[in-house]
Amino acid sequence: MATTTSHEQLVDFLEARAWAPVLQASPRRYPKERHPALREVQRAVARHKARLERDVAAAEVRAWFTRSLTDRESERLREQLVALDLPALPDVADEFLELCDALGVPAEA
Repeated sequence: MATTTSHEQLVDFLEARAWAPVLQASPRRYPKERHPALREVQRAVARHKARLERDVAAAEVRAWFTRSLTDRESERLREQLVALDLPALPDVADEFLELCDALGVPAEA
């Protein structure tokens, strides 16, 4: 059985709990006037996912996640996700940070 790295476990968690629900959201679930907002959040999430799936250290994934919880750039995305009834990072923050701690991934100093 292959072992997974801390980076892979963190990315897999984000994929399952935050990214996949957004990327797989169907426009049919929303009124037509919400379709541009859905496309916008899907593009933004796809960019974040692509950036973090690259070979970056697990600590960089944690640092990005932590910054994304409070930075102004991410605030608009969070608001759009909430308006579309899709998961935003704060929805999974406790579990993600617990996973980081369990894996020994350090917080930013």
